[in-house]
Amino acid sequence: MSNDKEVNNRSYFPFNSYDVFGYLIPGSIFLVTIYVFDFWAKKTMGFKHNPIYTLFELFRPPNFDGSQNSFSSFEAVIFILITLISVYLLGHIISIISSFYIDRVLIKKGHYYPISRFLIGESKNTVASNAVKSNFIFINVSLSISYLLSGIYISLAYSVYSPTTIIWHSLICFCYLISIIGLILSISYTKHFTFWELPQKIYNYLTLVLKNIVGKGHDMSDSTIEIYKEFVEKKLRLDPLNPNTDVYWMTYLYVSRKSPSAVRTLLNWLHLYSFSRNVATAFYLSFIYSILSIGLNSHQVSSNSFGNFGKFNVLIGLIIPFMFLCCSFIFLLRFYYLYNSYYSKFLVRSAVYLYKFKE
Repeated sequence: MSNDKEVNNRSYFPFNSYDVFGYLIPGSIFLVTIYVFDFWAKKTMGFKHNPIYTLFELFRPPNFDGSQNSFSSFEAVIFILITLISVYLLGHIISIISSFYIDRVLIKKGHYYPISRFLIGESKNTVASNAVKSNFIFINVSLSISYLLSGIYISLAYSVYSPTTIIWHSLICFCYLISIIGLILSISYTKHFTFWELPQKIYNYLTLVLKNIVGKGHDMSDSTIEIYKEFVEKKLRLDPLNPNTDVYWMTYLYVSRKSPSAVRTLLNWLHLYSFSRNVATAFYLSFIYSILSIGLNSHQVSSNSFGNFGKFNVLIGLIIPFMFLCCSFIFLLRFYYLYNSYYSKFLVRSAVYLYKFKE
């Protein structure tokens, strides 16, 4: 009883490494990347609408650039606190988006959770799986086309040509509309249309190419899978042929009770794959912000102004969103590799080892 009182009276600081790697760093990456794009677009490309850059200039402390007397310590502390809180909140928003779309939609419906796949194989709901995969290609192709059209329009507008504004912006808005429709359909993931077969084939082909390049990894042996099914049925008293979320959580709780050292390893990989997932989302949101900024600012570009800004500066500004997109896909692949090949397989193998050899 006295131990319970000591625990209850003990105060804990609810801030750990996951807050840093799961929220602060992804939020910082998102804020820094869009600020870098806004700064470059304003200073070297003449964009008039740069909300993040303008917001930073509005709220930064006086004399922040060091041109005059430095700002007071109190102002510096307030500025840093506001920045950290904003970044932390942004990190939570990014985490919500990534856990919903990447985890709940792309992984759960498109690929099936690894634990469930180990028990019963690939997803039996092929309509939902194919719809999610098709919409993934559908959304990214639509956004890429709008990005390409905006880039071509700006290149023409900066040169001696005067493109027909209404046509270009109609095409760009149409691509944005298609992307929104694809996002809505991927969230519903219940509809199926014949024209989705092509993007689905593209998705499957790309995943096959990536597996051949990266390697498929070492799958668990049949004996390990059979022992795990026995563990789920006899120890957890759950149906291995109906692997709901209870199977995962009961397995995790069993391993955490039996082996704290194994849980430390699991938590390390959980933090790593969550970090990769959130960073992938942060870069992807930066990509969307950048192409929207290009599309919205393109109609204000002055014709024949390459001499004022320089072709190289404009080219760099147009390439920055592509770099964000590449970083997003790299971290997305990193997330799935850690989640599937390390975290999930180690959880199953730990449960099998503890059940078979430590009972």
